[in-house]
Amino acid sequence: MILIESFFEQKKLLEDLFNDIVRDYRFLIEKTHIQVIPGKLEGIYSWIAINYVLGRFQSNSTDSISVTNGQTISISKKRPSTVGILDMGGASAQIAFEVSPDTSIEGEEIAEFSLGYDEDQEVFKYRIYVTTFLGYGANKAFEKYIERIISIALNASTSNSSHILIDDADCLPHGYSANYIRNNKTITVIGEGDFHSCAKHLVTLLNLNATCKRKPCSLNGVYQPTINYELQDFYGFSEFWYTMEDILKIGGPYTRLAFLNASNNYCNSKWADIRRWYTDRLFPKADLNRVLLQCFKSAWLYAFLHDGLKFPINYERLRSASLVNNNDVQWTLGAILYKTRFLPLRAINQVKSTIHYRRAHTDSTAMIILICSMLLLCVLIFYRKILRAKIRTLFYRRNGLHLSSSSSNFNQRYQLLTSIVIDDSPSLSYTYTSGKTLQTSSSSSSLYNERLRSV
Repeated sequence: MILIESFFEQKKLLEDLFNDIVRDYRFLIEKTHIQVIPGKLEGIYSWIAINYVLGRFQSNSTDSISVTNGQTISISKKRPSTVGILDMGGASAQIAFEVSPDTSIEGEEIAEFSLGYDEDQEVFKYRIYVTTFLGYGANKAFEKYIERIISIALNASTSNSSHILIDDADCLPHGYSANYIRNNKTITVIGEGDFHSCAKHLVTLLNLNATCKRKPCSLNGVYQPTINYELQDFYGFSEFWYTMEDILKIGGPYTRLAFLNASNNYCNSKWADIRRWYTDRLFPKADLNRVLLQCFKSAWLYAFLHDGLKFPINYERLRSASLVNNNDVQWTLGAILYKTRFLPLRAINQVKSTIHYRRAHTDSTAMIILICSMLLLCVLIFYRKILRAKIRTLFYRRNGLHLSSSSSNFNQRYQLLTSIVIDDSPSLSYTYTSGKTLQTSSSSSSLYNERLRSV
C-alpha cells in the first residue's frame, strides 16, 4: 500500500476493502479502523511482539540500590535485557533495538513509549532505535537487480539489433533463461549462478555512497547508533527465516560460514537439476518462484546484513525464526499489545482468578462428596458380606445339632437291641418239663418283651 503513490488510489482500495468486510462479515467495524501504517510502526510492533513472547517485559523482583554521597538512595527495579529485530519483507526491511537511556540520541529514528498500565511506570518505559528501508525488501531488490543488468546491457549495446543477450546473470541459476522487453527490444537473460559475484554486485544497490548527515550510517545514508554486538541479540523474521530454512534448511542460529557454504552450493547448481529437485519435492516448503530466486535472496540477505547494516562477519547472536516458544510472532501481535496497554487487564485477570478459585473450590467439594459416597458404599458392601457369613455359620451350627441328636437316639436304640441275648441252647426245651427252669425262662421272656417295647 505504501508503494501506491496516488492517495486517491489508496483511498479507493481501502473503501472497497471496508465495503467487502461489511458485506461478508458481521464485524463491528468503522472506516477509521482500517489504516495504512508506516514501516516505522511495523518495526516497533515487531519489536514488542518478539520481546513479549520471550518474556522480556517482566520486571525482576530484585531491586537495585544506588547510594550517592551516603545520603541519597534511589531504588529501581531491574528488568531483563531486550532483543533487537531484523525484518525483511517483499518491499521493505526494518531494524529495531533498544538503546541505552544514557545515549544522547534524538531524531525520527528514536521511539519512546511506555508498556505499563499508565505512563508513570518508569520500569516499563522503553527507548528504541527503529527505521525502515522502503524499496529494500527482497522482491523490490530483485526488480532493481534485473533493471540494472538490463540497463547496463542497453547502454553497452552499439548495434541496432532488436535482440540483446545477457549471458552472465550471476544471481540467477546456471542455465536459467528469461526474456524481457525494453525499448522495443527483446533482452534474453541467462543465469550464471555465482554467489560471491552476485553478493558483490548487490552491494551497489545498497547506496552506500549516499551522504551521511549524522554518523554513523548504515545503507542509503540512514543514521544508525552503535550496537554492542557482544551483548545485543537479534531475531530475524520473514525473509531471514524463509531464505535460510525453506531450501537451505539451516534456519535458526545464523553462522556466516554455514550460510556461505549452503548458499554457494545451491547457486552453483544447474537450473535443470533444481527443477528436478523441485519436482521430486525436495523442497516441500518452497514454491517455484522461491527456488528460482533463492540464489539472489541469499546474496541479498548477506549483503544487506554485513555491508548494509554493518553487522560484523563473525557476529553469531542472530537467530532467524518463524515460531518462538510455539508462538507465531507477527507485528500484528505487537500492535494489539500496544493498543491495549492501558486497558484494565489486571482487574480482568483478578476476576478470572476469582472465578477460577470458586470453580476449583466447587469442583473439590463435589469430589469430596463423591469420594465419601464411594467409601460409604464400600463399607455397606463389606458389612453385608460379614452379616451373610454370620447368618450362614449360625444356620450350619443349628443343622449340626439336629443331626447329632438324631444320631445319638439311633445309637442308643441300636445298643438296646444288641444287648438282648436270645438263648437257643438245648436247655430251652427243658423249661417245659422243669417248673423251676420254666420259671426262669418266663422271667427272661418277660424281660425281652419289655426291652422290645422300650425299643
